[in-house]
Amino acid sequence: MLREEFEAITGVKVGYYFYAMVIEPMYNETPECFSKFDYCQLFTKKSIARVQNIFYDKHPEMKEEEKLK
Repeated sequence: MLREEFEAITGVKVGYYFYAMVIEPMYNETPECFSKFDYCQLFTKKSIARVQNIFYDKHPEMKEEEKLK
C-alpha cells in the first residue's frame, strides 16, 4: 500500500518517515487475507495523530527533515 492510499482511506495526512518506519512495516506483516481497507480500519484519526506526534517527538531530526521537503 502506498502512503497516498493510506491517506485516502483513513482521511489523515501522515509524514513520509512516520509512514515508512511505522505504518508500512506494520502493514507488510499482516496476513495476505487482510485487505488494505481492513488494515486502515484499525486506526482512527485521533490514534494516528497521537502516535505520529509521539514518533516525531522521539525523532525530532526526522520532523525537521520533513519540513524541508
